[in-house]
Amino acid sequence: MAEQTPGAREAPPSLNPGGAAAPEVTVPAADAPHPDALHLDRPHPDAADPDIAEVIAGELRLLRPEVRCVPELFAALLHPEFREIGASGRIWDRAAVVFELGPEASPDDPAATASGLRAVRIGDDLIQLRFDTDNNGRRAHRSSLWRRTGGRWLLWFHQGTLFTDSTGGERPAP
Repeated sequence: MAEQTPGAREAPPSLNPGGAAAPEVTVPAADAPHPDALHLDRPHPDAADPDIAEVIAGELRLLRPEVRCVPELFAALLHPEFREIGASGRIWDRAAVVFELGPEASPDDPAATASGLRAVRIGDDLIQLRFDTDNNGRRAHRSSLWRRTGGRWLLWFHQGTLFTDSTGGERPAP
């Protein structure tokens, strides 16, 4: 269970796993990404795999501030059981990350850049992405687990660890 923050907003029932079903939401396509959204070193070798391509597109959508600042768009990409271990060590659940981190974003913010993207298929319905991000000088190694649920790929787990060149700025291992 995520930590409770004083003054934190409660998630509406549509975004709580036990609540009513969330409305259908159209998430902006990644084929017209924010100009700052992605800088890959080279094309991803598994991009021809439609599942990996869908997972990569979902991850890139999550880097877009115009998605993060709209709770319904942000939540549409997260699994109902989503958990994140933040750089601070805090454990976030789906409702907390959508309603506490999402409003910090503005559609006019530059998107984080991603590099060193690596995809690993762990099972038929589970794919891991590893990559680095730079968000206005705040750099992090990242790992995401995407799980196919109900025919859709949703982010199930994410962890980000801050780094500087002196603390391990090397690229994620392939």
